[in-house]
Amino acid sequence: MGNKGFDKIKYKTLLTEANSRMTIRRGKKVNELYRVRDKITDFVKNGDMASALIYIDNYINEENKLKVYDALCTMCDQMKGRVAEVESFGITDDLMPNANAIVYAGHRLDIKELEKLSDILKDLMPKVEYKEAMNGTCHNEIVRDNVSYRKCEKGESYLKLIELCQETDTQCILKEEWKKTLREYCYKNKLDYPYSAEEDVSYNPNGDAPPVPSYQPAAPGGYAPPPAPGGYGPPPGGYAPAPVYYSQGPGGYGGGMPPPATGIPTPAPAPMPSAPGGGYSLPPSADELNLPKYGYSEKKLPDPPVVEKKIPKDDKSDDSDDEDLMARLRNLQK
Repeated sequence: MGNKGFDKIKYKTLLTEANSRMTIRRGKKVNELYRVRDKITDFVKNGDMASALIYIDNYINEENKLKVYDALCTMCDQMKGRVAEVESFGITDDLMPNANAIVYAGHRLDIKELEKLSDILKDLMPKVEYKEAMNGTCHNEIVRDNVSYRKCEKGESYLKLIELCQETDTQCILKEEWKKTLREYCYKNKLDYPYSAEEDVSYNPNGDAPPVPSYQPAAPGGYAPPPAPGGYGPPPGGYAPAPVYYSQGPGGYGGGMPPPATGIPTPAPAPMPSAPGGGYSLPPSADELNLPKYGYSEKKLPDPPVVEKKIPKDDKSDDSDDEDLMARLRNLQK
């Protein structure tokens, strides 16, 4: 059977432009996700975990939207390669999941090329299939689960937070109740538990964690009694005794020992020679020497030039500049 009202050129052009617009939109999403990731890790470094979790839900939904763009681009390429078959026989059974996903996502992604494709597919699909797609029935799980915003589970948010911190080498320690929720989520969904969330690295039951160093206090040293009043304490142990080959002092007594008492008074030592004028005196001050004085004047440095800070405009996630890129693509395709 043939489709008399089917515009093959318009159908093929819309598939090409839809693919191009979703590719542009995907690139913008990737750049925005990098900025959001850095903002989340900054919150974690500053200890503001509540703000980090607020941004995590939006991050997960925007990241899942990338999967939808990839799936729809592949479907548009498949539909574009079988335009002649669609012109002759309409939407066949093997192309029905692709057409169903395009109609389902056409009114949820705000891409006008997909909306126009939905209007064309209305005449090519069975009425029942088209009505189901418009009412919210989608056979493709990737498009159905990720095209619309959803509330993320707490365990999913904690897991994504740890993954982002691992990508940026940021330490992330969760609360005990958060760890419990994360363990339950990983067990329910059969996911590997991220042991980097544990503050104690020895918690890992797989044995991959390094051994925790043990602290052993040093034994106290030996006790030495205080010296007796008026005397000196015994020498510390471990010192070698004085050698026996020291030379003897004059008069037969040992060197370093006072001579024996003889009853003769010891003469006083000779007085030391003194400087002229008698006695010792302090050196003259700097003022008395009449040394040249060097004045120091603080030079005031000129003020640095004032540089006007250019505040960058916020990179909004709108698609106002998509039209310029799409116009350039149309000119290249002509």
